Amino acid sequence: MSAGTYNLVIDQGSDFALDLIIKQSGSALNLSNYSGRAQLRTSVLASSVSATFTVSVQDWDGTEKSVTVEGQCLCGYGDKRWMSLEMFSPEFEGEFPSNHRFSVVVHEYYHVYQSTLSESFTQPNGGDTLNPEGFDILWLAEGTAATIESLYIQQYYGVNYFEEGFGWLDFNQAITNPAAFESRDVEDTNYGGATFMILALAKEIEATGKTPEDAFNLILKEFWKTNANNQNWKVSFENVFGLSLETFYSNLSGYSNDISLYYPPSDLTLKNILRN
Repeated sequence: MSAGTYNLVIDQGSDFALDLIIKQSGSALNLSNYSGRAQLRTSVLASSVSATFTVSVQDWDGTEKSVTVEGQCLCGYGDKRWMSLEMFSPEFEGEFPSNHRFSVVVHEYYHVYQSTLSESFTQPNGGDTLNPEGFDILWLAEGTAATIESLYIQQYYGVNYFEEGFGWLDFNQAITNPAAFESRDVEDTNYGGATFMILALAKEIEATGKTPEDAFNLILKEFWKTNANNQNWKVSFENVFGLSLETFYSNLSGYSNDISLYYPPSDLTLKNILRN
């Protein structure tokens, strides 16, 4: 029997997950004695591995059998949590090595920080149907992590990491259909759209008289302390930020495609933002 073929589309820099059920004659196979491995290569015959994937194999009754942790993520299954920070050699090579090898550490540790502030953030998502007790609103969950990693690179390495991340931004979709960025089904390479929405939210808050430090403190810290979940997050949004989600989405239509207008001040520090 020949191997099955499954066409995958994976955006560069984005998170990707795929659940597979191995069946024979229409019934799920018992995988009790199996482990899993997944690799990405430029071709079938390529000798070098471009990337590896985290693989979780479950027994036929749904219990976890084994887990291989690879890549970069704050991962988990059920009540188990772990962090993977595997980096590939190209990020350390060349005259100008990638700042991603630094920023990804901040990105994933910020997810740990979110988990300490919000119990909802630690809950498993519900797959196609969101877990009402969890939190999986993409632009808030990942846009904040992408924002704080960019602030870190800006502060400690003097590089405008926002500009690099916006290279793949679908600006038109972000201002005309921002609700699409609530779902992880949206194509948002390097979380460019989600990050733009975070910066725009900061500008909206600043327009009420808040300083940039105060605006980002509300977004990166205070919002998560409300323990917002997939069911009530819009209420928490309005209570913390002082404007409704509908108003915010509507205001985005008036934003310029000159993203540099919304960059945070270059002297903004994480210490001042995440103050006690």
